[in-house]
Amino acid sequence: MRNRLNVGKTVYKRYKVRVESDKRKSQALIAEERAADLVLHSSYVTTPIYESGVVGKGEHARLIKLFTANLAAQEYAHAIGKLYEFDLRNAHNRAAAVVEYALRNFPGVRALLQQKGKKDVDLYFAFKDASLTESALCAFIAGIDMRDDTRIATEVALVQRFSRENKRFDATMKALGVDVRDPLAIKQAGEFVNFRDYIIEAWRDVPYFQRREPFITELIDQADRVSYDVSDGLIKPSLREKHKDDNALELKRAATREFSEGFIAHLINTLGLDFHKIAEKVERYEALH
Repeated sequence: MRNRLNVGKTVYKRYKVRVESDKRKSQALIAEERAADLVLHSSYVTTPIYESGVVGKGEHARLIKLFTANLAAQEYAHAIGKLYEFDLRNAHNRAAAVVEYALRNFPGVRALLQQKGKKDVDLYFAFKDASLTESALCAFIAGIDMRDDTRIATEVALVQRFSRENKRFDATMKALGVDVRDPLAIKQAGEFVNFRDYIIEAWRDVPYFQRREPFITELIDQADRVSYDVSDGLIKPSLREKHKDDNALELKRAATREFSEGFIAHLINTLGLDFHKIAEKVERYEALH
């Protein structure tokens, strides 16, 4: 355990150096938009690594020490109360620190790259995308403020993932009449259903997030008290304005009136509500307005 914390401490210190020297912050500016694209493509952190060709499907265990160094850094930051510094907009700096440590200390990682005909930078770019995916998923669950397009994309991705991995969650989505196969349908339904409430109920039952429970719990506690923004390279309390653009999402079609009416009717039936009483309330509302 002590050795693992030492690994985490080393990676964390290297991360801080990278953040403080990252003057242009160009990667931070596009991090959320990139994360939105990534999670809509796949909500699994191994996908960018597979697609890079660094490892093949089912070979991710060959990078277990890389993943361990990543978790060790988060464990160390959690232990010293600095986990909030590993924010989405600095995921590229975390990835760089982890990859640098792995290449220097784990000969098997460099041997793997040579075997696959890949360069150090290939591993960095793959792990950067994996880190962006990880950060977006955990930030959404924790309720950390993010751009609207990133929030919607991550919500859609988690609804689809949890429907595959959690039977109770999937049953709930079916009861609500949500077609989890269709990202647009999830986005439209999100105008009437707060999916995050259901995600909060389910995330501890999904193994990937179980392993990150202490981290997510800490972030939830912090998000309840403050919102975060990039300042001097690290996220700090702020009153950040929400971004309203929807550039990264291809799910731009708004819910039609027909969809809205049908969804509300379905909810009334699913929840066992009285159509006549609701109709009376609607009539009274119209009379007053």
